[in-house]
Amino acid sequence: MSYINQWSRVFTLANRHGVYIQTVPAALKPTNDVTLSAWYRATEVDLSLGGTQSPLGSEIVSGANSYLLRLRASVNGAPVRAIEFSKRVGQNAFVSVTGEATTFLDGNWHHVAGVASRTGGVTIYYDGVEIASAPAETADIVYNSSAQSFWVGRHGDGQVQWDFGGNIDEVRVYTRALSPTEIADLAGGGNN
Repeated sequence: MSYINQWSRVFTLANRHGVYIQTVPAALKPTNDVTLSAWYRATEVDLSLGGTQSPLGSEIVSGANSYLLRLRASVNGAPVRAIEFSKRVGQNAFVSVTGEATTFLDGNWHHVAGVASRTGGVTIYYDGVEIASAPAETADIVYNSSAQSFWVGRHGDGQVQWDFGGNIDEVRVYTRALSPTEIADLAGGGNN
């Protein structure tokens, strides 16, 4: 599908488009409290298979594969229509939350945000509304030594099965947990 918004970044699955910062700067490496926010529109997710898994999804943003925001069409082999937000808390351990968003591939613009807070847990918002949360997780974010880049539209550790197709705009990383009111303001076009 072709998009005509000249101000947003267009990503094509077949071309493995992505935007990145080669080495994640210290300012984008919070120890715990973090909020990821972005606008996107898409009609498909990456359907390529990786290893023995078939994740069926597309990365919106990934900070060195230590925190991420992605679209999901499958979780553990079961079909879903969801948004996922994760933070790495160990070398192979993540705290993740996945929330259903049935209109996530309708080709319209949607705002997504993931919030991790030492006291408030992990929460995901879709168009300004909380769609899922997990209890408070006091563990700090662990930065993956093999992944050093900050990516928009691609996986932070170079995996090929998470490419994004569509538009992504206004990606923001806050080194604090935004409140539900601040998230709703962003989704309504505000500028927190």
